[in-house]
Amino acid sequence: MKTFLLSICMLCGVYGLQAQQTAKSLTTSWGIYIGFYEFKPYNYATQPTKKFPLIIFLHGTGERGNGTTQLSRVLTHGVPKNCANGSTMTFTVNGVTESFLVLSPQLSGSYGGWQSFYVDEMIAYAKQNLQVDTNRIFLTGLSLGGGGTLEYITENASRPAKLAAVAPVCPSNVYDAGLPAVAAAQLPVWSFHAIDDYTCPYTVTTRTINGINAQNPVVAPLMTLYPNGGHFIWNRVYDESHAFHNPNIYEWFLMQGRGAAAQPNQAPIANAGADVTLTLPVNSFTTTGASSVDPDGLIASYDWSKIDGPANYTITNAAAGNTQIKDLIQGTYRFVLKVIDYRGATSRDTIQVVVNPGTGPNIPPISSAGPDISINQPSTYLSGSYSYDPDGYIIAYDWKQEAGPSSLSWIAPTSMFPTIGNMVGGVYNISLTVFDNLGATTKSGINVVNTQAVLPVEYVYVRGKRQQNRNSIQWATASEQNTDHFEVERSNDGQVFTVIGKIQAAGFSSSEKQYQFADEKSPLTKTMYRLRQVDRDGKFKISKTVILSGIDGGATTSIKFSPNPIKDQVQVTLNHTARGKGHLRVFSLEGKMIHQEVFDKDQNQMVFGVSLVGQKPGIYVVELKVGDEVKEVERIVKQ
Repeated sequence: MKTFLLSICMLCGVYGLQAQQTAKSLTTSWGIYIGFYEFKPYNYATQPTKKFPLIIFLHGTGERGNGTTQLSRVLTHGVPKNCANGSTMTFTVNGVTESFLVLSPQLSGSYGGWQSFYVDEMIAYAKQNLQVDTNRIFLTGLSLGGGGTLEYITENASRPAKLAAVAPVCPSNVYDAGLPAVAAAQLPVWSFHAIDDYTCPYTVTTRTINGINAQNPVVAPLMTLYPNGGHFIWNRVYDESHAFHNPNIYEWFLMQGRGAAAQPNQAPIANAGADVTLTLPVNSFTTTGASSVDPDGLIASYDWSKIDGPANYTITNAAAGNTQIKDLIQGTYRFVLKVIDYRGATSRDTIQVVVNPGTGPNIPPISSAGPDISINQPSTYLSGSYSYDPDGYIIAYDWKQEAGPSSLSWIAPTSMFPTIGNMVGGVYNISLTVFDNLGATTKSGINVVNTQAVLPVEYVYVRGKRQQNRNSIQWATASEQNTDHFEVERSNDGQVFTVIGKIQAAGFSSSEKQYQFADEKSPLTKTMYRLRQVDRDGKFKISKTVILSGIDGGATTSIKFSPNPIKDQVQVTLNHTARGKGHLRVFSLEGKMIHQEVFDKDQNQMVFGVSLVGQKPGIYVVELKVGDEVKEVERIVKQ
């Protein structure tokens, strides 16, 4: 087997000094000005006939600007930041050392999202002015730029063929309908996200990868989900060492190529290990899938799944080569291991596991009703999936209410996953009894705490108005529980908020209470306000943001959703001075878009009717945008 060597070529001294990142600009044929940074490696000028691979980098929403005096914002994160800090963009893969060209355009602040013509203009510029290897053009971006990367390859079926690989980082959105074209073009995709990213949900990445995999692609996409890191993972993704990934993203780019630049790839060899025989009560074993190999590279990912056998089993970590498979019962199982290399090639191997009955006395089953639950909705599902029988299998489940309010209703109380509903505020004590195949039983319990009746505050409205050269914020609460005070916060960028005032709260109230605060030092520019409602125990809740224009009468934002909760329809009322193209979208909590519409706003008030007929009860997210001036996200509950 070949030895796969990955190393960063550390170049310093005079060579590092000769690498250049300079400000450039161009104007499109229809008059749009684009400012961008151009990076040329240290050895560019000395090799006039060499063709260099190219990375096009798309920044996030905070780095937008005018392309001139604000162009330096592009250097804040990612690849252009590395170049500005002295990177040579030179890497060695399989004994071959190469350097990247880098183009980093700045998106105009007049756009709310990346427009695909920016990428097309960068490709055209590189072909006309640089020694670019046209078969090795790579596209990557973070946050808004990650969404721009996915939009570019999914908006038009011809675009994936222009690129050698893409790497979206915590992307903001994707056009699902374009994913079959990505698979058909055999475009390598490596997407990155953190599970605790609440700015751009990681479900955008999982939808992307699942959508490509659904086409049974020749080149399988790669996905890295960090368990933490929030929205700010780009220092990990764009790190040039092997602290987070081996190979790193740049070395992975160098493994890819279109046409003549695509090197032959040997598929990996999956090895699920030898078949296994167990005798109860032993009902688990550790796999040896990490012994799988790639003849000309490295294994990028592992995926274990069951393809045949009894329903009872648990794979501790399906994405690990060596993992534990447990909670098995008597019977014959078959598990499959799929491995993917960094060129997207896949291989599979299966393992058979025979579980024989034990010879001793019957061991009772283990009942697990799951962890305690705290919710503020009238219904939830329960799970008995962690229950198991050490020497047999479970044949029946029996859920019952032991204590709590009498309003509770059940759906499928003799299944593994029942649903309880019609809950009011209070504590419900629930028990689960399980029965094994030889008649033994055990019982466990769970507390379900419903907090519907004890929400700290319910807002009727939060709004503002500019008059007599000062800003005024008004709000009203329908009810309050244990509230102490409201802190009024002000910001000029929507990122950093400062406390400018404090209003005492009602404490406990079941009737409407109205409040008002006047900002005596109101700026003359667009200003953002929000409320921090603080409880007596120190807990707090942030309200929606109100945007004021700085002009008398310019109360720019007032959005109301009525009713909430809803049965089938919600009315959305928008009061705003902004004009222009608007977008309204509704998402499920899993990130699936279930409704969208585009509108032209030419008056202050607009009213929309959104139907959720046919959708299951639960929480949905409504996103409303008008240009760059309005962006409101609100949760609604369908009963």
